Amino acid sequence: MMYRQITSAERYALGVLRRQGLSAAAMARALGRHRGTIGREVRRNRAHADGSYRPQLADWYAGGRRARSRRNQRFTTPDLALVAAFLWEQWSPEQVVGYLRRHALLAISHETISRFIWAHWRHGGAGAASAVSRTDSFKRMLSRQTVLYGGSSAARCEPVASARGGGSRR
Repeated sequence: MMYRQITSAERYALGVLRRQGLSAAAMARALGRHRGTIGREVRRNRAHADGSYRPQLADWYAGGRRARSRRNQRFTTPDLALVAAFLWEQWSPEQVVGYLRRHALLAISHETISRFIWAHWRHGGAGAASAVSRTDSFKRMLSRQTVLYGGSSAARCEPVASARGGGSRR
């Protein structure tokens, strides 16, 4: 069965059915929906003041959740250009976040900046590699790739052993 969101018309019909005192199962049958869908809709979108279901308010709540969903990009091109300017100056994502928060310019997390860097780097963005190299996740990924895709642990330990004056681990 394909998922489809509850429409405004269905919300208004749901409001009328609730005022008539029908059960969730009866409302679901009338609207051609699963009773869990109806129960979730009423629970998520009821009025905070008195707990009643108001279709217009429910539609407004649902629209707000849809606008804030992860599928919607929350940062504009100028926002990301500002972040990119700091990254070009060799700032780490954590430093960028700290500066932007301290000066109340932008509320963004270092994880979001790291995802932005990775997306830019994957698509061949110039200069992104130097910014990426400063992130801990990049360093962890590199060590995993070294283990998974070549380079034995002995080869990685050799420079360390020679720097300490010790022998090879082989």
